[in-house]
Amino acid sequence: MAKAMVPCLAHACMCLPTPINEEGSTDGYEVVFVGELIAIERTNKFFPDTQDIFPVEINSYIVHESFIGSVSLGDTVHIHQFGIGCTNPRREDQLRTKFLIGGFRDEQKVPDWPSMQEYLQAQLCTLSYSELSDPEYSSAVQVVRNRMNTAFEVKVASILVAPLMTVIVIGSIGFVLFIERVSIFQ
Repeated sequence: MAKAMVPCLAHACMCLPTPINEEGSTDGYEVVFVGELIAIERTNKFFPDTQDIFPVEINSYIVHESFIGSVSLGDTVHIHQFGIGCTNPRREDQLRTKFLIGGFRDEQKVPDWPSMQEYLQAQLCTLSYSELSDPEYSSAVQVVRNRMNTAFEVKVASILVAPLMTVIVIGSIGFVLFIERVSIFQ
């Protein structure tokens, strides 16, 4: 088991999160939200199917603002960080601090590896900004807000363009027919 864990954990320790201002930096997340860290639990998770035990840190957040996913204002979201030291653990002095968090579900199917699909996860390489690191935090939140507003505007525009164009075309045809009719009677 240790042999199987080492390459994955070593790889995770070497990567860094994609900078938030890069296109696609919020892709692949099931949830992206601003949440206040309210609890930190460190324990071990036993997976009966594979008989594996992994250390896990479960960080609980109260949602203050939701960008992606089905989390709402006031919801409590539990983000799991599996691993041994590489997963960017939270500290007790960060309780009551707001974070911009991206959470995903591990859908990777690795032979002889436990399924962790049921857990919302984060790791060193995922989206995580603390308000303690302002101005990076404020900038990151603003980038995500702008990205979500742009996506909303594009969606609304795509919904309204066809009906609006139809009204314009029908109105133009009607106007042309009206002008032709008026000129016939003169």
